[in-house]
Amino acid sequence: MKYPLGWYLGLLLGMMVGLNVLGHFFFVLDTMYFQSHEDALTTMETFPTSDDSFGTNYYYTKTPYFFPYQISALAAFWIPLGLVLFWSIAYMKTKKTIRRFLQSLLFPVIYTLVNIIYFFMVIDPSLGWEYELGMSLLFFGCGAIFVFVVVVNSIFLLRERRRLASHL
Repeated sequence: MKYPLGWYLGLLLGMMVGLNVLGHFFFVLDTMYFQSHEDALTTMETFPTSDDSFGTNYYYTKTPYFFPYQISALAAFWIPLGLVLFWSIAYMKTKKTIRRFLQSLLFPVIYTLVNIIYFFMVIDPSLGWEYELGMSLLFFGCGAIFVFVVVVNSIFLLRERRRLASHL
């Protein structure tokens, strides 16, 4: 790796914060636009039901900020995830030592901390089971990433130790 570890960790942290802020910005714009143009974006269809009453279906047109919000949300998920996996493994491959192994774990730790902080700042705890499900998925996903990095980098470390032992 060309730059020091702190540079990559700072870039990861900045990218995660920036992409999450951008996604939240588009979410707020989408919500505000829908609230101010709700009548134009909503269509209603009334239909007869089996018990001689009427039901109503509502259809919502997407706002101009819907697709930028979706793209920024996907980017905020996939780009940092890919960078965490790539940089932690690439950092371990440059020099296979215990110290490098432990330092390579900083990537998934930073990823986890930023996601947890963002989750607690943005998601409303009054959602009930949806909040608990989101928290469970967050911890499971971040834990899976951490375990994956530990396993892959452990394999690199063990192979290096075996290679060094075979040369003695």
